[in-house]
Amino acid sequence: MKQKLKKQMILLPLEEPSPTIIHKIISAPAWKKWLKAARIVFPFYLAIHMGMLVLDCLSTIITRGDAYQKYPVNTLWTAWLRWDAQHYLYIALNGYPLKQETAFFPLYPLLISIVNNLHLSPDPIIAQLIVSNLAWLAMMVVFYQLVRESMGTQIAWRAIIYHSIFPTAFFLAAGYNESLLLCLVLLSFYQLHHGNWWLAGTFGFFACLARSTGILLIISFAYEYLRQHNFNIRQSVRPSMLSILLLPAGLSVFMAYTTLLYGDYLSFMHVQALWSRQLSMPWVGIVMALRMVYEAPFLSFQSLRNLTDLIPDLFIMALLIMGWVGPWKLPRKDWSYLIFGTTLWLFFQLTPLMQGYPLGSMGRFMLEVFPAFIIAARIGTNKSFHFNYICVALAMYAYLIIAFLVGYWVL
Repeated sequence: MKQKLKKQMILLPLEEPSPTIIHKIISAPAWKKWLKAARIVFPFYLAIHMGMLVLDCLSTIITRGDAYQKYPVNTLWTAWLRWDAQHYLYIALNGYPLKQETAFFPLYPLLISIVNNLHLSPDPIIAQLIVSNLAWLAMMVVFYQLVRESMGTQIAWRAIIYHSIFPTAFFLAAGYNESLLLCLVLLSFYQLHHGNWWLAGTFGFFACLARSTGILLIISFAYEYLRQHNFNIRQSVRPSMLSILLLPAGLSVFMAYTTLLYGDYLSFMHVQALWSRQLSMPWVGIVMALRMVYEAPFLSFQSLRNLTDLIPDLFIMALLIMGWVGPWKLPRKDWSYLIFGTTLWLFFQLTPLMQGYPLGSMGRFMLEVFPAFIIAARIGTNKSFHFNYICVALAMYAYLIIAFLVGYWVL
């Protein structure tokens, strides 16, 4: 009888925290809220980095296995200069002398350049890692506080854990712009939910300078603005509505810059052909990956390599669907998250790789779909899901970070 009751309880809708608890969280002084969030997040942030340091040290055994060989300490940070990280560092040090580099937006390399010029480190690679890791810390604090104010402490805590141990989460520490973009997107959402439209627009402006996907914020921005004005056109027509224009303004700044350099305002899109990306229907990449997995032996490189891209993609898709329907769906007041997450997921499916592995980089892109991790945190009240997620995610995480550090194709 008890076992049957437990099984039934798993299917019940998630119990939301009481309005009184949420009110106490929101009404606390701003400095106290952020200080508390930082104090809660930082020990976990530090623990994640200690784990990455261990894997960084151990990864050298794979490529430098001679028991009598010594290697310099800088191996620990030069190992992170892989793939796109090389492009960002090149731009930080040289600007945009090559048109192909316009695929990479300017805010992240600009910050690297600033930190490097402060001479805080002897190596520009360290400056690059400083920017990424400070942005990751800020992102975790904002993510925790954003979810905590709308869904309570437990869901917020699980959301940052699930996101931080996602198999590709080490890219948040690497020389990539994911952590910076996510930090700015979450800051924009935080201000949106507090009705601070100009601040939300300002963070959205910088998100669009960090990456083209920042422009997708505009849909959630418009929805949230209308929702908070009761979808009443008369109430909505205010000067604050112009704040939404800051988002396309951010993208326009970079477009104007590439026009001056190369006479091509869509240069960042046109150069994608160099990476064999092609505009397609959203299911094309998934179907291609499934076919490759099916046609190859299960334990072949082709099959397993495609699965490392396909599984995160389908997992995030499933979470988003459960965010719209079912016992873990998000309440209407949080639909702006789902709108952004769904739009972003669909956007990523539109440009599969037409050569090699069709969903290449998709596991990394899924880090940006932060609403999926909020839904996972709600499902995480189920202990079976919670422990399985942690064990499987950490196993894939350890493999992928070591593969990345030793130079395998993990984009």
